[in-house]
Amino acid sequence: MYRLIEKSCLSHIDQVIENGGWESVYRQLGIDEKCWTKQNQVCPFCGGKDRFSIFKKNGVSYCRHCGSRNTFKFIQDYKYCSFVEAVEYAADALGITVVYQEPKKTHGKDSKDSWKKLTADEVWATGTPLDEECGSARYLLERGLPGPYPQSLRHCNELVYFEFSEEDNSWSTKNLSGLLCQISLPDIETVNVLRIYLDGDHKADVKTPKKVLKGGLAGGFVKLGDLNPETGILGIAEGVETALSASILYGMPVWSVLNSTNMHNFAPPKEVRELHIFGDCDFNGVGQKAAFATAAALTTNYPDLKVKVHIPEVLDTDWNDVLLNQDRSGETKNAF
Repeated sequence: MYRLIEKSCLSHIDQVIENGGWESVYRQLGIDEKCWTKQNQVCPFCGGKDRFSIFKKNGVSYCRHCGSRNTFKFIQDYKYCSFVEAVEYAADALGITVVYQEPKKTHGKDSKDSWKKLTADEVWATGTPLDEECGSARYLLERGLPGPYPQSLRHCNELVYFEFSEEDNSWSTKNLSGLLCQISLPDIETVNVLRIYLDGDHKADVKTPKKVLKGGLAGGFVKLGDLNPETGILGIAEGVETALSASILYGMPVWSVLNSTNMHNFAPPKEVRELHIFGDCDFNGVGQKAAFATAAALTTNYPDLKVKVHIPEVLDTDWNDVLLNQDRSGETKNAF
């Protein structure tokens, strides 16, 4: 069951972190101690060299490109998890027992308790293959992505959305439909499930329209098409819609790695001889830097792997924007 952490407990964990406990947390995360013993290391988020440090005084990290993060925020971004999960992770690293409080009012409590107990396989089992009449297929079609769709995508007609209000300390629920995306690892078929909440055939107007189950995503991917071992060509991109778009534009299987942070965790299957990285052209440069940093790391770790990076030429766009622009103009507008 999801619970709020008692303020006194949260304050205690925060104080322990500031007084030096942060080192235990970063070590459990696998962060190189050079990040706090020597300044200007490689940033684990944007991949930039000579720009990242962790301050010994309080464990706050700083990158000249990404900005600063306290330890909780670092855990959230590094593990792609909620704030409560980040606090729980820090507490585990510090050997502290977390004390919870119950919300004053609870709406849909039994339903939420039941949902939180479901495993990734059980959540995945609630979906059905996409057909042209389902909301997920119509949502993708609106994004310029016609079928047939890969088996890693399913539609769920009854997907409950939970949202917490800090103002009145209570949960509210909405009954929505959703697109389920199967997140895999090389040796695990369903390690997690990405839920894209829908209202009819469009993304739901909620605070967090995309959610994953509790658990790590490091190295996870949504397998959007089968790899041809004869050609050995594969692409990766951040979001599911972006990956499907790049696949249409370039005629190759493109898998989603979910976000820029997780991109650097991707390990190409041994059959891959040529990897194409389709980065987002973000206004703040995060997508571009993640793509090139991943390419640099893969080239180093896999000397025989041929790696190419593709970035849209228009600022603040991704490959779905490129695809939709092509559909409107009749020609592709992208650069390499």
